[in-house]
Amino acid sequence: MEDHVHLALRWPRPLDLEDADPGLLLGRLVARARAEGGVLAGWSERHAAFVHPASSEREVALLAVDLVRDLRAFGARAAISRGELHLVVLVGEAAAAWGPAVSRARALVGVAREGEVVVDPRIEAVRTGALLTRGRRFALLGGQRVRGAVLDAECPVRADLEETVARLAPLLEAAPVEVAAVGVEPGVLTVVRAAPGAGVSGLLGALAERAPGAALRVEPAASGEPLGALRRAFARAAVPAVTGGANVAALEALLAGEGIDAEAAQALLADAMAAPGSRVLVEDAAHVDGDTLEAVAAVAVAGPVAVVATLAPEDTLPRPLAALRPGPEGALGPLAPGAVAAWLERLPLSPRARARVEAAADGTPGALREALAEALESGALRWRSARLVAARSSRPIAAASAAAIALRRLRALPSGDRATLEALAVLGGSATRGELARVLELADAGRADGAGAGELAAALRSLRGRGVLVEEGGVVTIAHRTHRVMAVVTIALDRLGALHLAVSRVRAESASSLESASATVHAFLGGDPREAVRLARRAVASAIAAGLGETADAFEDFMTGGAAALEERGLVGAWDTAGIAWTGAPPTELPPVRPSVRSSPSLGVQLEETRAALASTLAIDTGAAGAVEAPRDGASALRDADADSLERMAERLQVDNVVAADRLRVLAALGRGQPQEAVRLARGASDRARGRSPAERSRAALVLGMALGGAGRSAEALLEVLDALARAREAGDLGGEVACTRFLARLARAAGHPAAASAWEASGRD
Repeated sequence: MEDHVHLALRWPRPLDLEDADPGLLLGRLVARARAEGGVLAGWSERHAAFVHPASSEREVALLAVDLVRDLRAFGARAAISRGELHLVVLVGEAAAAWGPAVSRARALVGVAREGEVVVDPRIEAVRTGALLTRGRRFALLGGQRVRGAVLDAECPVRADLEETVARLAPLLEAAPVEVAAVGVEPGVLTVVRAAPGAGVSGLLGALAERAPGAALRVEPAASGEPLGALRRAFARAAVPAVTGGANVAALEALLAGEGIDAEAAQALLADAMAAPGSRVLVEDAAHVDGDTLEAVAAVAVAGPVAVVATLAPEDTLPRPLAALRPGPEGALGPLAPGAVAAWLERLPLSPRARARVEAAADGTPGALREALAEALESGALRWRSARLVAARSSRPIAAASAAAIALRRLRALPSGDRATLEALAVLGGSATRGELARVLELADAGRADGAGAGELAAALRSLRGRGVLVEEGGVVTIAHRTHRVMAVVTIALDRLGALHLAVSRVRAESASSLESASATVHAFLGGDPREAVRLARRAVASAIAAGLGETADAFEDFMTGGAAALEERGLVGAWDTAGIAWTGAPPTELPPVRPSVRSSPSLGVQLEETRAALASTLAIDTGAAGAVEAPRDGASALRDADADSLERMAERLQVDNVVAADRLRVLAALGRGQPQEAVRLARGASDRARGRSPAERSRAALVLGMALGGAGRSAEALLEVLDALARAREAGDLGGEVACTRFLARLARAAGHPAAASAWEASGRD
């Protein structure tokens, strides 16, 4: 049996009208089907059926619409199914066919109304949106339920997205921005604040085009790479060639990732920006590495170079740029209604389609672009001749921001496309195909659904077609920052950790010494602080060799006191770090963190403190039996969190005290660096404590809170421990109350709130 597409055509009125020759008409039908690779597979006075290759769904849909339209005088209707068929060729151009697809097509044509083409909704082209539908048909035929989707006769086939984006790209990128309102003055810093989608990219592009001299656009690079933003800017920019011999050598070293010292970076940038009227345009300045910003600031102070920096509304100005003479500060918001209407009128939209796009966006250029793309992807807008029209079945939706619409689009992506985009987002939004393939290979190791080369190529082609990615010179880049940030937001916790670890390995293998420094940050974000410390030693050596003293100091501080210094140097992206507290013990003492951009506030807890607090809960209230202490020979295991010893202790306690055994297993999981397993075990213990005494339920909630803290999910930990404290006070359990307040103090101290920590500690002593 082979996979084929089956087309069933039916006309209730016989082909015996005065001007119709049934034989000639049937001959024309056969000829037209043959042109699309079809074979006649059945006919009668009111029926004809054709079999087509499995790859011709779109062609068959167009053929069916045309045939129904041509036979409208006879009340024609059609149905399309796909599946396995038995074929026996009878005569050269005809065949007999039977199988499940034939049965489905016959049933579907039975529910079709006059002039309709009904398709099997299980067909891949229907599920992916390649075939556009506008309604459903349902009936009971012979006791069998028949469900079909009605093909849109006006626009049955969605236009190729890549072709659509190519046709609209020049107009989309020309979305209006208020360039005239931005003042640009040599030696002065102009700040523009804007939320995602407000048109920052378009604004900076327009400012670059209008620069009297040279223009250099600087954007954040991958987390952890010193001078990464400057390297990326020179690699992508069309700036005048540097003139000095030393600067030529510095540029070669910078592009090779070998690194250059601060003075060389400043000299190189000053040489490239020597023409009067030159300007440096810094996007998302709060997330650009400090070495790049220091070079920009030094050149702007010393020469006639203007600097325009964009910031999110909540961002603070980075310290290096604060040294510049402040200029005007503006903000980008929604466009005026007249500007929106004028821009939409330039697009090939019908009046109804234009109204739909305008109503779906909040008036910012990014939201308008995203609303148009979403409507194209969903089939709400369809090509008819040379313009886009709104489908009759499309429903109006409320106005939304660029970020909200982008999030909806990303969540609707096929799994392969989404996995590719997520990996590229964690890579920093830009990477070669080889790097991207390697990260996916490492992150998906051992998974049956890991993407191969063919799947990656298909995913990249699909994402390019949606306008989400651009590819040039073998480098794949996420087209808009909004997509990069939203892609990270949608990544599941475990997947995010695996991707960070995969990126760390790829960066560590890089021949570029400074690029490999980013492996340190990704290892830490991926939950391997010991590997992060090992890699940090290499990063220190690379920074010293390049003459970047402050960056070398920041990596040294990371090895001994946390990542706050790296964050201050702009070496950690804010969207990568949300959910992690950068204070407290050295990274070697931190838990295997799985950061979450959704956990707020962030209250990270050190693993050693969690172990100590959890060990203190092993004196367990068992009602009449009194308290059962952990075995004395397990003292060293509790102190060192020796996982094997703790497991043996749990086995000994399993019969006499299953609750104590559960808690020991939680501690063992934390000791092995398995925070998610610890949370799973602690949740099970908490469920089993239901129905027990308030004191016991308090201890179970406390254990769960501690396990959540060890997994980096500190907001959830806070809620559990507060619940535990309430139950301990209800039960009059002084020991449980003290354990809760001590852990709450640790949470507060880890979050950088020493006053609150002291208050909880005092509460525990009272």
